[in-house]
Amino acid sequence: MELECGKGTYIRSLAHDLGQALGCGANLKNLIRLRCGVFDIKDALSLPQLEEAFQCGYWQRFVYPVDSVLLNWSAMVVSREAETALRNGRPLDLTAVPAASPGDCCRIYTLDGFFLGVLRFNPETRQWQPEKIFL
Repeated sequence: MELECGKGTYIRSLAHDLGQALGCGANLKNLIRLRCGVFDIKDALSLPQLEEAFQCGYWQRFVYPVDSVLLNWSAMVVSREAETALRNGRPLDLTAVPAASPGDCCRIYTLDGFFLGVLRFNPETRQWQPEKIFL
């Protein structure tokens, strides 16, 4: 059986429930995750392939950009002044960025396209707080 599902789906529980519905009981013998977000098993490497890539110096080909797992989040590009403020731990005012809900996160980039980090919206202060900033 092949299933496409979201996070929080308990496949072993689903197998049990299917067995109950069929009246015969069921459990999983094998479970393989074929895809998770941007990662697909078709792109996976074996350990010997990865070792060879390291030895031959082309391992960078197989490394995803750090922000690739966050591409479904909104993104903002900030001025040099805002970049400096964020690198120093200061928040951004809501007026400078799109409206948000409590706890929302967004990706933040510098003017030259460098992934600067992640901001989280604080509804009490109505500001975007630096959550993780790369120096």
